[in-house]
Amino acid sequence: RAMGKKMDVKFNDLNGDGEVSREERQQIGREWAKSALQMMALAATYMDSDGDGTVSADEREGFGKRVQTGMIKWMEDFGNQFDSDTNGRLDKKERTAFLSGIEKNFTTRIKQFDADKDGRLSPPEAIGMIKEFAKEIDIAPSEAKIKALKDGDPRKGGKKPRDR
Repeated sequence: RAMGKKMDVKFNDLNGDGEVSREERQQIGREWAKSALQMMALAATYMDSDGDGTVSADEREGFGKRVQTGMIKWMEDFGNQFDSDTNGRLDKKERTAFLSGIEKNFTTRIKQFDADKDGRLSPPEAIGMIKEFAKEIDIAPSEAKIKALKDGDPRKGGKKPRDR
């Protein structure tokens, strides 16, 4: 919990007073609400595996499974770096190092995508980070597939969206 509060203050304390006020949370909420449609469109692009411009229940389920599989593999690979005795389990000391490593990894990603260097991610910066992480866990469609979906080129894996 202490790490969660520390991360909350680090990324949401806009005025630097060491606390996250109601007004700061509201301001951040407004910023993120503006980008909600863009984030939903990005998620739909990743889910629409047949390129027909819609997301079926099967595509949502398949995407969920791909995310789960990708995250498990990423966590296993990342966690193995901290399993110093290689017994396949993280003891208390290894877990502490693992959690510290997760925080460091997240902080490094924030710095990498924080274009305006204000110490937190704006919605467009977060979208960039999400796209990169989606590639890492192998759930992002290829750039060629995204282009084909946008162009509606069925020869390259895209289909014209259905008439609504």
